[in-house]
Amino acid sequence: MELGRQIATLLIGIVSGSVGTMAGGAGLIGIPFLIFLGLPPQIAVATHKFGGVGLSIGGLVRFFRSREIVWPYVLRLSILAFIGSFAGAQLLVTIDEGWLRIIIIIILILLLPVVLLQRNLGVVPSRKSKALLNAGHILYALVAIWAGFIGAGSGSMIFYIMMLFFGFTINQSSATQKIPALVSTSTALIIFIVHGLVNWPIGIIFFVGMMVGGYLGAHLALKIGNAWVKLVYTVMVVLLTVKMLFS
Repeated sequence: MELGRQIATLLIGIVSGSVGTMAGGAGLIGIPFLIFLGLPPQIAVATHKFGGVGLSIGGLVRFFRSREIVWPYVLRLSILAFIGSFAGAQLLVTIDEGWLRIIIIIILILLLPVVLLQRNLGVVPSRKSKALLNAGHILYALVAIWAGFIGAGSGSMIFYIMMLFFGFTINQSSATQKIPALVSTSTALIIFIVHGLVNWPIGIIFFVGMMVGGYLGAHLALKIGNAWVKLVYTVMVVLLTVKMLFS
């Protein structure tokens, strides 16, 4: 792998890690780039998952020093992330992604107006009913399957759920998700390694880039505040919806 491609891989890792930490959608940037480098789709997804471990570590290091992590939710979401990611990673090896993609597109289209019209959503924390919390946990588990399967768009979907059903701000969503995300990506990665799907020369560079990006994205999110991060998030969700509709 020549120097130019190594530098490009590192830079894309930094960019996707930064954006992914603030708004989700790291896979929207990283996976197409890896396919552009010539990796088959399954190899690209698995290699990006290795980078995702770096993103979670980098973001967690920065958020850990903040007060944004809602600790009571971390363990239960980590358990759901493990179960969903394990199931999703098995799906990547065995079946087509089409039906899961359709579900994600429908949810994105239905929930996008909520983000656009509710000005305080993700900006001001709120208390939610037990029914909404229970529904949020179910939806989180379903999205965790997608996260282990393909991953692209799962971060944005999880932010949706945590803001709408748990009442978190967007920075609380990102910070609280970092440990469950580390569990999820590590679980899927182990399965991909067992099946020999990770391209290690590219993956190591991507890991470093996304770890740096994860830290920078968390730092920037804390500096600019929830309102501006929500704007970035909204743009990413619109781009994700359009991409999934027409890809």
